[in-house]
Amino acid sequence: MLLTVEAEGDYQGAVKILEQYGKMSDEIRQVIDSLKDIPRDLDTSYEIVGTNGK
Repeated sequence: MLLTVEAEGDYQGAVKILEQYGKMSDEIRQVIDSLKDIPRDLDTSYEIVGTNGK
């Protein structure tokens, strides 16, 4: 469905998808927040060059 909307350039279809699936529920946000303290091997936080005020 998503690839079809993209391939056809269906703007209204994209709007419908975002309305239905584009919001994160409080339950999902809580689960994601609970995963922040899990140790990981790689640091996946990167500084964006040119955004530190210089």
